Amino acid sequence: MITPRRTRLLRVPSFAGLRELLTEVVGALDPLTASDTFIVVPTRAAAEQLRRTVEDRLLAAQPALAWPRVGPRA
Repeated sequence: MITPRRTRLLRVPSFAGLRELLTEVVGALDPLTASDTFIVVPTRAAAEQLRRTVEDRLLAAQPALAWPRVGPRA
């Protein structure tokens, strides 16, 4: 059975704005929503860099994060 999807295209003015937006999005996820979220990035290396960036910015203020799935389209 195929479940319906909700796709959101988020626009930002710069790369720094993208990092801020993704940090806010990941930080606001609850465990149930995070398990149903997939963030598309260009490469696996970009996914790893995103993980490090979000953890560096948020783990000092929050003891734990509900992490979504992150990866390339493939």
